[in-house]
Amino acid sequence: MVEHCPGSSLWTIDLGDESNQPRITVLAGMKGASLPLNCRHCAEPACVDACPTGAMLRDETTGLVRHRADRCVGCWMCVMACPTGALSLVEISPQ
Repeated sequence: MVEHCPGSSLWTIDLGDESNQPRITVLAGMKGASLPLNCRHCAEPACVDACPTGAMLRDETTGLVRHRADRCVGCWMCVMACPTGALSLVEISPQ
């Protein structure tokens, strides 16, 4: 979305403008059944590049994209960068 908005800045995006809405959607499966939306473990994961704290990482040995909760600050950058919409922020209640 940033590349296609005037100013090319995350901070100036007008989310009310229809052209600045996500371009990837997931539809329900046959007979309205929902389809699982899992991490695709991309070869060049946008979520890892977008993470400012290093909480998202790609294991070079296995190719798996992982999340380190101990480094996460909850900024949502990985969620916004994921091209498949597979990531979401989960709030954890204090124990």
